[in-house]
Amino acid sequence: MRIAVVAASEKRSERLTRCAQALSRQFSVEGHVSDFYTTIDSRFSTYDFLVVCSEPSGAGSAMGRKLGEQLSQGGNLVGKRSMAILVKSGLRPRKALENMMKSLEKEGLVVTMA
Repeated sequence: MRIAVVAASEKRSERLTRCAQALSRQFSVEGHVSDFYTTIDSRFSTYDFLVVCSEPSGAGSAMGRKLGEQLSQGGNLVGKRSMAILVKSGLRPRKALENMMKSLEKEGLVVTMA
């Protein structure tokens, strides 16, 4: 299976990048073809599965506009299976994960795991 792992966030976070790279390595160890990206582009329509790693933009549960903007520029992602990974930070991580999944579903991705 071809898997794209993306670290998308409002701010540059070393913790988020390390987490996403570790996920990519683990998928490769399990026998999948896994690629790591820091931005979303039109190549993602060729992948079977999309793993989006992000974190809240502030202390609350808001995800920020950057994730939605990157997803809208990602090409034809409608019906693509995906996984939402949220690096825990802020006061309301459950609400932040819910907001992240809503933004993924708004762009047509099918969130199968969170």
